[in-house]
Amino acid sequence: MKQTIGVGLVVVIALGGWLYYDFTKAVDGKTFRTWHGERVAAFKEMRRAFGPISDIAKGDDPYQQAIIDTSVVKLNDAAKAIAPLFKSVAPYGDASPEIWADNSNFNELMSAFVNRTEELVNNTPQDLATLRPIVDALRQDCADCHRKYKD
Repeated sequence: MKQTIGVGLVVVIALGGWLYYDFTKAVDGKTFRTWHGERVAAFKEMRRAFGPISDIAKGDDPYQQAIIDTSVVKLNDAAKAIAPLFKSVAPYGDASPEIWADNSNFNELMSAFVNRTEELVNNTPQDLATLRPIVDALRQDCADCHRKYKD
């Protein structure tokens, strides 16, 4: 009985130490929780920015140029904020370790996505027929990255 309690106590202490280290160790001045929170927030912001554009392209919402104009800028800003959150020194968290194992490919995919959103800002579509293929290409960029690094 004493041996079981002793082993259990050692396991609890070891687990507590690991959790403390994992959640408090700073990397580039940020703890695991900070890195994770920033990543989650950045992807939520990207979804928020892309949602109205996607809804218009699908025909769920009527075409409104003002919404397109503001959403493409927000999408570009959100896309630019994501890549720095996956530095080689950053802790994994929920992110796939493949991002760090194949970091150059991940950075290429992110760079291509950012370039596409910048092009969208510089040449904002003025009609639905022009918007649809661009949105399809953005969706494909997202799917390519998710297929390799998330799903």
